[in-house]
Amino acid sequence: MKKTILIAIAVLFSTIGHAKFIKAVLYMEDGTKKTGLAELVENSDSKVVFKTDEKAKKEKIVSADIKKIEFTDDDKNEFLAERLYLTSANAFTGKFSKSKEKKWFYIIYDRDIKVGCVDFAGTMKYNASKGSTQDSLAIPRIFLERKKVMNCILVF
Repeated sequence: MKKTILIAIAVLFSTIGHAKFIKAVLYMEDGTKKTGLAELVENSDSKVVFKTDEKAKKEKIVSADIKKIEFTDDDKNEFLAERLYLTSANAFTGKFSKSKEKKWFYIIYDRDIKVGCVDFAGTMKYNASKGSTQDSLAIPRIFLERKKVMNCILVF
């Protein structure tokens, strides 16, 4: 019985903390390519965790050095993540503002226009007076881009 519990605990701890690495090609800003395995990126990640193969040591590469990443999962689905500036419109003034830093976008469509998704914006707020949690609707942040324009427009 003790062995079963110890094995169960060992399996539990061996799976916790292991991020999923999937096949990836990193296209660097200097024009070079790195092929190996990487973790999926989130919109504001400042570093990408990468390794050349399953047994290699993890390497953290600064996002600013990477132009885009092509991911391929086990089912041969391909995902493209690009670092682009986010441009959003002020609802009251109508003026556009560009983000200070580039963000990671997952490209959904790339033909005459480029359509991508940043993340899902939703908030969980605790209401102390009612003793309950309130969730606002998760809204995907997407962008549209013409091929000749390098900024992205945030659409809600």
